[in-house]
Amino acid sequence: MLFGDYGRKESEGFVSGPVGDGSTKMRLSYQLKGLDGYTSNPLAGQNSGPVTGGGPSTTGPDRLDDLSSRALRLQSATDLGGGGNLRLILGHYRERKPARACRC
Repeated sequence: MLFGDYGRKESEGFVSGPVGDGSTKMRLSYQLKGLDGYTSNPLAGQNSGPVTGGGPSTTGPDRLDDLSSRALRLQSATDLGGGGNLRLILGHYRERKPARACRC
């Protein structure tokens, strides 16, 4: 785990081992990152027109470099015999952008 200035928080880890008769191995890993940001947005709170014609007006965020991300990965490796292997990987990643007010 890592903690720092501006609300910085990071953590990552994994669990792995054999499953069943030992011909299959699995690994579950994760990563979490968070940062409150340190670059002030001088245009925060000011309403701007739509980016595309007919779209909503927006208000910029207070900070330009906020970070909130999460990653999860599940991997498996199976020995099929005869020199064959099967490897499966499932992954998920999510990053949340700074909130933006919308005048829809």
